Amino acid sequence: MSQKRWLAIVLAIAIFVFSFVSIETVKNVVSAIQGDKAAATALLDQFDNQDEALTEQIIHKGNSKKRIVILNIDGTIVNNPQSATNGYDHEIILEELTAIKKDQTIGGVLLVLNSPGGGAYESNQVRERLLEIQKTQAIPIYVAMKNIATGGSYFIATSGDKLFASNETITGFIQATMKNADSPNKEVVQKTTNDSYLRFLDIVSQSREIPKDKITALADGRIFNGNEAKKNGLIDEIGNEQDALAVLMNDHQLEDAEVFMYQPSNPTVSNMMTDKMLQILQLKNEQEQQPNVSDIPQMMYLYGGE
Repeated sequence: MSQKRWLAIVLAIAIFVFSFVSIETVKNVVSAIQGDKAAATALLDQFDNQDEALTEQIIHKGNSKKRIVILNIDGTIVNNPQSATNGYDHEIILEELTAIKKDQTIGGVLLVLNSPGGGAYESNQVRERLLEIQKTQAIPIYVAMKNIATGGSYFIATSGDKLFASNETITGFIQATMKNADSPNKEVVQKTTNDSYLRFLDIVSQSREIPKDKITALADGRIFNGNEAKKNGLIDEIGNEQDALAVLMNDHQLEDAEVFMYQPSNPTVSNMMTDKMLQILQLKNEQEQQPNVSDIPQMMYLYGGE
């Protein structure tokens, strides 16, 4: 019996044991995995997306009608299945931003960054959502940088009203690079990269109110610690996450606010099993029909990227 057949049977039995689905469904799943991938995906979709709604974890009790939400961005900012296993889940971040936009009880956002950056597209998506929240909700967004906030992470940070970093924080790297840029038309690739770089410069210059020529002098791939970043106007204050939260509360009369963060609902064992099955199907499908996502050219705002 092949390894794939054994794996399909074991996973299907696990779903049956932990979620009490019918024997017939288990048989169908096993059969589908071994043959029709589309049918398998359709069957597994019956279980997927259960328990995916966001829940709230209260960090500090307070006024539930005037709240502060903590939004954590941790890891490389890319949107692919592998990124979710490494700490960053782009779809979850977008869900959290949508929830914030709809919640009229939220009076402030503390954005906590610990990321070397990532895809230019994904970074821009997050930044645009934050700007929408500022515009529609008229609420402040303060930013706390932890170990690292470079490239796309700093790009996102520019949406904030006040930026904090510790002395040890690594930030900066206002730069654009093209991942997997092997192309016969190198001039087009270079122009696209230059355009993204100039857009990054413009956003930093406008949001931080720093003359373009000064930003250009800083944006040569350099990184800065917190003190250097403050001297150059890239951040506002030296401080950690707790400092940023305290200043946010004080600046906007939110001292009695409830503080919370979103988290995905705890997945059941059956959900985890179906997720694993879907990953197997997706991987097999990509290998047979599609180019590897990691091989596709992509514009990056990523420190340490290629």
